[in-house]
Amino acid sequence: MHTYTFASGATQALDASTVASFLGAFGTIGAVIVALFVQVYLVWRRRPALTMDISSDANDEHVVVIKDSQEAPTVVEVWVRLRVLAKRNRRTARGSRVQLVKVKRPEQDAVQLIVPSGPMIWSSVGPQPQSIISGMWLMLDVLRYRVESPGYPPHQLEVEVGYDFAPADRQSVLAGTGRYELTMLLGADDGRTSMWRLTFDHVPNSDATSDDELRALIQNIELTKLRTK
Repeated sequence: MHTYTFASGATQALDASTVASFLGAFGTIGAVIVALFVQVYLVWRRRPALTMDISSDANDEHVVVIKDSQEAPTVVEVWVRLRVLAKRNRRTARGSRVQLVKVKRPEQDAVQLIVPSGPMIWSSVGPQPQSIISGMWLMLDVLRYRVESPGYPPHQLEVEVGYDFAPADRQSVLAGTGRYELTMLLGADDGRTSMWRLTFDHVPNSDATSDDELRALIQNIELTKLRTK
């Protein structure tokens, strides 16, 4: 009877020790899972994410009419700009850039030259990659319609790519009336890359003078996200 009690107590002590070991092991595994969650999932979840939009409201200044008649010669231009936003609660989108991939022209476009793939131009900054803080945005120049501009033919529409071309060989000029499609890639360091398409109608009007008439030179602007990879 005494021996049985001793054996039972040893068994109980062993069981308690085993349970404590199991609990310690589970605690260690749990700590590892939490560490992996923090180091892998949350880092992945907070990686930079960019998106683009465009507004038809003149107050948003996405389609801008610029008139400078203070000094001769007079400059009158219409700019189309996109807003590139960094999503909230993410890391800063460093190395943010937009790459022009392809331009689809209407058949009646007299130029029909391939617009070279290249970086598009950040408004008032240039084509260099930029950092966009989470929740903030930058404006991107996409199109420039030169109504009057020194050194250029009147009423000339161009894609704003980060390269310079000689006037006699301006592949970036969109000369024809009709619908155009611009395909672009948007990305940042450590972020996903998305493909976008900007479509618009080019409607030349040499008699356009008011701001509304000048904005109507580029009509039916649509921005579509195609895919993310």
